[in-house]
Amino acid sequence: MYEPNPIFAADLAVPAVIREAPGVFLQGRRIRSLVFSTDLAVICHCNADAVLAVYPFTCQPAITQALVAASQRPVLNGVGGSITHGERCVEVALHSEMQGVAAVVVNTSIPVETVSALTERLNVPVVVTICLRWMSLTPPSGNSTP
Repeated sequence: MYEPNPIFAADLAVPAVIREAPGVFLQGRRIRSLVFSTDLAVICHCNADAVLAVYPFTCQPAITQALVAASQRPVLNGVGGSITHGERCVEVALHSEMQGVAAVVVNTSIPVETVSALTERLNVPVVVTICLRWMSLTPPSGNSTP
């Protein structure tokens, strides 16, 4: 029986029970776990199926390139939110797509028009992060409070 070399074992392992989750398919790969980090040392020593790389600054192509090159797994890259939106967000997302990201990520503070522009111009999935169950891109009709 094949025994993996312990040198290559994940130092930061996701819980084994995650393998029972159905996951989602992204570019033909089943994703059951994400490492939420931009730290290359953490990413390279974790056995998560994909990387969720978002940070509170405008996306930088050099950072995206390093994440895609070093991670050896799909990268979901943050491209917009309250600071970066509109045409700048779309351009950053297009550049990220060309660098090889599996998906782009925006948060709910982004205008709906920007999300529409992203879905029209990109070939990779657009992920919108929602922090609370009552949050949505469009507020429920007749209800201005959560």
